[in-house]
Amino acid sequence: MRKRRKKKRRKKKKRRKKKKRKKKRRKEKKKRKKKKKKRKKKKKKRKKKRRKKKKKRRKKKKRRKKRKKKKKRKKKKRRKKKRKKKKRNKRRKKKKKRKKKRKKRRKKKKRKKKKRKKKRKKKRRKKKKKRRREEREEVEEEEGGGGRKKKKRRRRRRERKKKNKNHPTMGKFQF
Repeated sequence: MRKRRKKKRRKKKKRRKKKKRKKKRRKEKKKRKKKKKKRKKKKKKRKKKRRKKKKKRRKKKKRRKKRKKKKKRKKKKRRKKKRKKKKRNKRRKKKKKRKKKRKKRRKKKKRKKKKRKKKRKKKRRKKKKKRRREEREEVEEEEGGGGRKKKKRRRRRRERKKKNKNHPTMGKFQF
């Protein structure tokens, strides 16, 4: 009987799904050739053999003679003669004073502008209030409703509420 040879089974390679790519225009870009990547071979680790350490002999160093350094002489500093101050400094001081005064004036002007704006706003508000008040009074007169008495009552109610809020026994039973 002949012995049957066993067939070696080949491992099936897993196929990767190809991604759909958009068609590129030939005129815009030219196709580049793909470079094949080289696979690195794994190196086998070798066991290191222990070697006996050899004792090193120290060599005697030759000593050099040290050279003596020459001392440097220090140079004497010359004193500068003080010059007399001229009258130029006075002019500079005057200029500085002028600049300061200008700054102050500018600041004052800015402040005045702000004050004017505030006054204008106040006047506008007052005018608006007056108009609204007059309109209310006209409506009340036409309807025949109460005028001043109602306002007084409202004011008294507001005052009472304010007082009660500040009272320490607010919300508790008051005697």
